[in-house]
Amino acid sequence: MYKPVIQSKQPRKKFDKAFKCQAVELWLNSDKAATKVQQR
Repeated sequence: MYKPVIQSKQPRKKFDKAFKCQAVELWLNSDKAATKVQQR
């Protein structure tokens, strides 16, 4: 039948392209593996 829609507790954050590009640049210059970079 139908499954109820489960809404997340908080809406997802939206980041602009400039912020994302800066985040990737910082990661590339950090010498860390992608799996070691943490989301906070």
